[in-house]
Amino acid sequence: MPGWTTNEDLALIAHRLGTAVMAMYDKAGITVSLPAYPGGTPSPDSRQTFVNSFIADAEDFMSVEPQKVHDEFSRMLQEGTKLNLLGITEHANGDGEISRRLGGDKGPV
Repeated sequence: MPGWTTNEDLALIAHRLGTAVMAMYDKAGITVSLPAYPGGTPSPDSRQTFVNSFIADAEDFMSVEPQKVHDEFSRMLQEGTKLNLLGITEHANGDGEISRRLGGDKGPV
């Protein structure tokens, strides 16, 4: 897919973001003291640990196959459109069909 960010690009973006946030903390006079890992002892280089945490968060989105993301978005869009159309129909008819299908309104008791 054209324009998809590579893993390396994403890591560089995360590094730049972490560095920029660190600079904002510096400017505001905020000292960053982080453990090397959650619950661990303080890192000897909290600044680098802070920047690295942005890269670690970005890794959750690396190696995602763009076509699969596109396909899932398209599928969810179609499902949302179907539900929206059902809602328009329910509203026009006043019959509560969506509520019954979703288990909310059980109809006349």
